[in-house]
Amino acid sequence: MSTQALAARRARPPGSLPRFLPGGRVGAFRVESCLGSGWEGAVYRVRDPARRACVLKLFRQRAFASRSDLQQRLRHLRRVQASTGSSSVSIQLVHRQDAWQAVLLPYQPGESLHAILARRPSGRLPLREAAKAFQAILRELVRLHGRGAYHGDLHEGNVLLARCGRGQRAHFIDPMPQVGARVALQENDLVEAVRLFSWMLGGAPAYASHPAWVRSIIRGSKARAILAHHPRVTDLLAAVRAGMQGRSASRILGD
Repeated sequence: MSTQALAARRARPPGSLPRFLPGGRVGAFRVESCLGSGWEGAVYRVRDPARRACVLKLFRQRAFASRSDLQQRLRHLRRVQASTGSSSVSIQLVHRQDAWQAVLLPYQPGESLHAILARRPSGRLPLREAAKAFQAILRELVRLHGRGAYHGDLHEGNVLLARCGRGQRAHFIDPMPQVGARVALQENDLVEAVRLFSWMLGGAPAYASHPAWVRSIIRGSKARAILAHHPRVTDLLAAVRAGMQGRSASRILGD
């Protein structure tokens, strides 16, 4: 799928979705919480009839140009699951309505970035915490892109963060189908990750108050400027590590 095709898809009216509250049911599945929502639909943590934690993604019917698009997405997700051995839950279409359809996905531990920020009175994270979360997101992008895939719709609702030892691990809900490494679409993931970093730190209103190394990464959230200075995810990882190491050194020296 080209970047033009992706933009055209997003430009179509998305259609409406029902909202499910905790305790509600989608077919045989009991809703526990909403993990987030985006252009394609909404994502819920649910329990299946065997009381296993799972994820249901409710896709708007108009999110797919044709019926074969959904089947292509399901085939890709199964390939990604098989390559990681991530869950015994079988990815499948489990519920269909006129305006939407529900796909069962494996549950990944963690809390959505949206929920994490919603719990903060300031609506933002301290720099050290945001940088750790950003690095976790970038490491997961390295893994995803290494499999010749991309996400295509990174936002605060479909990024889950979980503790992993002394650090963090990120999980993405529903990466997009992709055969081979399509550079432009993976670059879009990179830009969206940087915009998430900016959002974690308070967005555009807080931009001028950031340290110089942070501003050199965010670049006003402008895609061309971001890619000109950090064209690869590994470049971003190196920049964050260097920035945090410099920050630690400044504290030790009393700067």
